Amino acid sequence: MVLDKDALWYRIKKMNSLSTLPEIYDRVSDMINDPKTSAANLASVISRDETLVAKLLRIANSPFYKATPEKITSITFAVALLGFNATKNLVLSVSIFDLFHTFEESLKVTVRGFWKHSITCAVASKIIAQNARHKNPEEMFVSGLLHDIGKIVEIQYMPEDFKKIINIINTKEVSMKDAEEEVLKYSHTDVGKMLGVHWNLSPRIIDCVRLHHIPDKAIENLTEVSIVHTANVLSHSLELDYKVPVLNQKAWEILNLKIDSLEPILKQLKKESIEAIAVLFPKK
Repeated sequence: MVLDKDALWYRIKKMNSLSTLPEIYDRVSDMINDPKTSAANLASVISRDETLVAKLLRIANSPFYKATPEKITSITFAVALLGFNATKNLVLSVSIFDLFHTFEESLKVTVRGFWKHSITCAVASKIIAQNARHKNPEEMFVSGLLHDIGKIVEIQYMPEDFKKIINIINTKEVSMKDAEEEVLKYSHTDVGKMLGVHWNLSPRIIDCVRLHHIPDKAIENLTEVSIVHTANVLSHSLELDYKVPVLNQKAWEILNLKIDSLEPILKQLKKESIEAIAVLFPKK
């Protein structure tokens, strides 16, 4: 039985596994908003979760983030090195991966493909934000990472419906959004928005999730949505087995990037996405 939007919203609110993000993320976010917080204070909270500490140290020592030749063994040093915003967003990223882990065996390859694309889009969002001189490239990393989170919800909690969606895509050669609308009467962007609202994520992140396919519909967060839209297009361009979406002209113009910046951006994206996937989503 297909869940309508109201039923889906009710289910998301009632799912224990999706009820909230881990408490430690909320605590880290609150502390970062306090100007009195030090790296040592933040590290002391993170240190309460040994698994999280291990993952953050692995990330801090990875080629993707490492800025020093010496091995980082202290979470305080890692926080100081990464910066508060990067630390907060990495805590969120690690938490998201931990929340979604139960999938049908037949869909695991699909899941891995989606996560790899999401990480690539996250890296692309950060690179584009830096080139566009956005004030918070780290938040754009998270926005890119979560842009397709609705697909992951569908795969984990509506596997049979998702299989129908994939079948329609393969037989009719339509977009995923069109196939989702045919089966569910809504799409992954609607699911992602619901989840973002439920988790009390920032309006900027929610708009990026909701509008990354239609950036010209964005009003308050047009720049951020344009970044993720462009990042999504560039990420797909690296995946040769996928039909690359059309780049929205308004989104490109709002970023004020030059055409000759594309080649170095893609070159950086190819290198850094491989590093990010290796450290954030290593092979089991």
